[in-house]
Amino acid sequence: MYDGVGWVVLADEGVLIAAVASASATAAAAHRALSGLFLRTTVGRTTLGGLIGIGRVAVVLLSGLLAGAVVDVPAGFTAATPPPATPPPAPTGCPPAGSNQVSQMSLPARLIIDQFQSSPSTLDGGTQSFVLRVHITSTCGGSVQGAIVYGTPTPFNQFGETQSNTASDGWATLNFSRQPNYPVNGKQQILAMFLRASKPGESVLAGITGFRLVNVNVNL
Repeated sequence: MYDGVGWVVLADEGVLIAAVASASATAAAAHRALSGLFLRTTVGRTTLGGLIGIGRVAVVLLSGLLAGAVVDVPAGFTAATPPPATPPPAPTGCPPAGSNQVSQMSLPARLIIDQFQSSPSTLDGGTQSFVLRVHITSTCGGSVQGAIVYGTPTPFNQFGETQSNTASDGWATLNFSRQPNYPVNGKQQILAMFLRASKPGESVLAGITGFRLVNVNVNL
């Protein structure tokens, strides 16, 4: 059957077996387009040249003179349609190859807080400040540059909240200063920290933001 857009497709028992010819093509052009393809009949395989004497199908394929009409086909063939096109791959939201800029990332990619380092590693009753280094990667892999890293103790007011941007190596440095509520009590053993990594200018709730709760050791 010619479907109106340049396809003549034949099938034998549901198996796609034949090919394409343009309705406006010359006989020579149609022959070149079909060169090397095979049509399978109920008595075996035959080349294009061997089909000239079988009904009107070979004439249609060679001349392309029909415009949307159903043509006679040899016994054993039924009309079919071309296979569907392969859909394009889904977007990843990752930056171009060779880039680690958070500005070039978008959903469905997400930021990941994968490492942190405290200095000093253990806080005591006399600690007035400490430094927390935080590393950011993503679902795309590799370190991420330019992400905003925010940190605050929980419960609040033990050390002040702060934020910083990641460098090219994916690390951000957060400096915390002591507040009145540290320590929470005389038995405190950890300082729980809420960390958030986000893309500048993007909603921290709906964007590629990553969250993590971590803790720093306390020995009073």
